[in-house]
Amino acid sequence: MANKWTERQLEAIEARGSDILVSAAAGSGKTAVLVERIITRILAGEQTIDRLLVVTFTKAAAAEMRQRIGAAIAKKLEEDPGNLHLQEQMALLPRADIKTIHAFCLQVIQEYYHLLEIDPAVRTADPAEVKLLQKDVLDELFEELYAEENNEWFLNLLETFTASTKDDKLKELILQAYAYGTGAADPEKMLIEKAEDFALQEDQTIDACKWFSFIREGVQNHVEYALYQLEKAFFLSDGGEFDGYHKLLEKEVQMVKNLRAALDEPYKEWRLAYIAVDFARLPGYKGQEKELAEQIKALRDDAKKTLKEKVGEVYFAYSAEMQAELIRNMYPIAKALADVTLRFMEAFAAAKREKNIIDFTDYEHFALKVLLDENENPTQAAAEIRQRYDEIMIDEYQDSNIVQELVLKAVSGYANGENNRFM
Repeated sequence: MANKWTERQLEAIEARGSDILVSAAAGSGKTAVLVERIITRILAGEQTIDRLLVVTFTKAAAAEMRQRIGAAIAKKLEEDPGNLHLQEQMALLPRADIKTIHAFCLQVIQEYYHLLEIDPAVRTADPAEVKLLQKDVLDELFEELYAEENNEWFLNLLETFTASTKDDKLKELILQAYAYGTGAADPEKMLIEKAEDFALQEDQTIDACKWFSFIREGVQNHVEYALYQLEKAFFLSDGGEFDGYHKLLEKEVQMVKNLRAALDEPYKEWRLAYIAVDFARLPGYKGQEKELAEQIKALRDDAKKTLKEKVGEVYFAYSAEMQAELIRNMYPIAKALADVTLRFMEAFAAAKREKNIIDFTDYEHFALKVLLDENENPTQAAAEIRQRYDEIMIDEYQDSNIVQELVLKAVSGYANGENNRFM
């Protein structure tokens, strides 16, 4: 049975001449729409399969996509066996660029080995081998750090993140920082910048933090939720036997509204507005609408709990001055963590070169090095690859990291002012 596409799905299938970003919930058919777009264009004779780059995130997804396209072409050939265009597409399908992002990156590396300082005979290490090598490199790095003179900075880092004589927690954190850093186009720059975000001057308040906007957003979300619950309780208590509840809730709603308004002011005002929110004891209720009374209490209790546990205990446990001082104290720790992570990154890269191996992270960064210059402008190699494709189609785009995004953007028509990405 043919798919019954929605109006918006059909729009994504049939749209031409622009970048297309499909935003929909998980399981809503985004991949099916992508596949149908390919099939529709091929069957209409407007596209050849070898002029598409279709990127998936698993080999199984790539294989299934290829099979579905092949089945659609085969079905159409049964109806029109003399169609030379469809015969050609069926012949081209096995070699079509329908592959994982890592397979595409490896293809770029293999074509442009001469631009990279790696041996053409390099092999891809399996994940277990990578994990073991990381452990060995990290153990050796820690031995060096323990033995270094003037290593107080490292010992302070160790003391901050470990609760015993073991250093496993810090090693695990460094591996996490490494994974986070390599998700950026320039891992070294990104890790240094993240550490510098803690560099708060003595005359600066917490409002000067680079990530202060995220703090405000977090507080706002919880305050809005608490206010929503309180207002529901307030409206439920209007009239009838809940006059005592209603008057009290009216005051509480106003106090939380004052807190919400204070979030447009400096942090110090937030805390004062939060402290001013005072939940008095609810008056006793002896009426008949006990179920409604319990509903009102539950809504109010939820608001109180949200403000206490998700706002007060998280964001207002300390004064504005103490918060700023805590951030300043974290700066040398953050800097030390970035330094150790960068030393690990360098040592791990050296160990891989010695063994003549690369991993999937290397795929992405080597491909990026081929495709973008130091100013992040597309290279001649990117221009050459770009000429091969009419459209770049990316499945599960929401799972892409910035490196993968830059790789695929470099080989799209973006640099020429052509919008040919389907995401």
